[in-house]
Amino acid sequence: MNATLRRELKIAFSRRAQPIWFRITKWLVIVTLIYFFWTRPLFWCIVAALSIAAISLHLYYRHRTAQWTHPWGGWNDVETAGPSPSSIDPQPPSTLRRTPGDGRNDVA
Repeated sequence: MNATLRRELKIAFSRRAQPIWFRITKWLVIVTLIYFFWTRPLFWCIVAALSIAAISLHLYYRHRTAQWTHPWGGWNDVETAGPSPSSIDPQPPSTLRRTPGDGRNDVA
């Protein structure tokens, strides 16, 4: 769980994920909307609905990119996350030996 959280935070704070100008503009819009609309009766219902939509979109995109390791949807920021847990070879490379001519890796 700790590695997953660390990968998610690495992606969230990646400078390649969103440019600085976009992050500043995004937070200025969010803070301005909260300032003007927090006293409205449906404010918390709208915040809850938008939060559910954002988390759903995040999980869907995370699924489509195989935990941020494959590009999907026009973005190519996969080097930020590193290899996926399923793509890591459980055996260290020193225990693998190549047999000449057969094209396979055999355990020594």
